[in-house]
Formats: sequence, structure tokens, C-alpha cells
Amino acid sequence: MGSPGLGTGNSGQRLGITEPISLGGPTEYDVIKTRELEKYLQNVGLYESQEEAVSREEVLGRLDQIVKNWVKAISRAKGLNEQLVQEANAKIFTFGSYRLGVHGPGADIDTLCVGPRHATREEDFFGELHKMLSEMPEVSELHPVPDAHVPIMKFKFKGVSIDLLYAKLSLWVIPESCALRGILRENRWFLLGFGYGLWSDDVLCSNSLHSNLDLDISQDSILQNTDDQTVRSLNGCRVTDQILRLVPNIQNFRTTLRCMRFWAKRRGVYSNV
Repeated sequence: MGSPGLGTGNSGQRLGITEPISLGGPTEYDVIKTRELEKYLQNVGLYESQEEAVSREEVLGRLDQIVKNWVKAISRAKGLNEQLVQEANAKIFTFGSYRLGVHGPGADIDTLCVGPRHATREEDFFGELHKMLSEMPEVSELHPVPDAHVPIMKFKFKGVSIDLLYAKLSLWVIPESCALRGILRENRWFLLGFGYGLWSDDVLCSNSLHSNLDLDISQDSILQNTDDQTVRSLNGCRVTDQILRLVPNIQNFRTTLRCMRFWAKRRGVYSNV
């Protein structure tokens, strides 16, 4: 599979375990067949429209604002001083197929809410946040599953299906401008060939009040002093980020993954089972 004008940016870097079959670039025939494959995938409806992509972005932005309001409200209710209340923050991040940029029309969005140490999962996430969402007219089909192996809230926001996890970090404050790399990439859509892809930039940062060190979500140290549910919730972002970091050509990876998912669904073998 080849794409014109797209280098891997990994000159001299060894990728994988075995030796490559060939180090040669794509032939003209390869490029033509790749374009034909991309066109076929578009024709069978694997790419969402620009309107739906924009709608998803708006929903994620609204959800991010909701969790910010939520964490400030619970911070004040817990008696934190006004400085901590004003700096209290939570962030919504994505992972899975949406983060990878291979989701299709109507697919749900795997999301992760990252909150500070005083925002608990049981009382605050499944309690106060659930209550806030249940009172919003934009939210429907709200189903909390606190006893799942990875605790989750499932709902629709303006018709967009959301799977929301929660990770409580051992920080008092999660500032808005961040250096905690690897946990999320904010979505920026761009036209790519015959469909849309997902371009990304890391955004979450370290605790400005309690740490001067950058935190890297790919490092195991970020998991210190967190419970098992938080570790499992963070792993979705950690794994997705690692995939994107290891792939030398993201455009080709997305096209290949879309094709393999389509093939598996057509044959009834696409599942976690």
C-alpha cells in the first residue's frame, strides 16, 4: 500500500522484529490500487460526512465543559479553598477507533474523563456527574455501569453515542494547558483523499501547583497511587497512543485498518469475544 509524497519519517529506524521484504517505495501501480481501495471504502459508507464530524467535535467540546463545571462544583462542596476551586479542572479525552481516526458513521466515541485526586469515582463521577447528565435535555439513554471491570457511563448526547470512563489521578489540580503527554490528542479534522482522518496534538499537562515535572502517560510512573479501575481506564489511551507512535505512516495504517475491520464485519468475526 502506498501514498505519493508521504514519507515515513523513520529513516534508518528499525521497525518490527523481522527484516523487511523490501525497502523500496510504492510503485505507480501500488499508488493506483491504494486510491481504488480508498474510493471503494468510501462508496461502501465507511467514512462519516463532514457534518457528522463537526457534530461530534461540538459534542466533545460540550462534554468537556460539563466535566469542568462538575469538578468545580464538587471542589466547592468539599470545602476546598477558593484558589483550588478556581483551578479545579477535568478533561475529556478520546481513544479507540475515534482517536485512531477509523470510526464510521454513527459509531460511538470512547471517551475518558481525567479528574483530580479529590473527585471520587463512586460518589462524584457516578453520583454528582450522573445526576447532572440526567437533568440535561441533550442527554438520553443514560446507563451507568459502576460494577463493570472498567466502570463506564453510556449515554447519547445530542444523538451521539458516548462511552465515558473515569480516571482519578493523584494530583490536586489538572491545569488546562498541559505537559502530560500521550493521554489524548485533540481532534482536528482534515480532508484526506476520499474521506476524513484525525489529526492530533497532545494537550494534558502536569500539576502546576504540586509538580514542576512533565508527566508522560506512556510511563508507568503516572499509574502510581491510582486504583485498579483508573489503571484500566487509562490503558485505553495508553495503548492507542502507543499504536499511533509506532506506526510509520498513519494514513496507510488507517486505510488498512478500515479495510480489515470491514472484512471482519462482513464475515462475522469482528468482536472482542
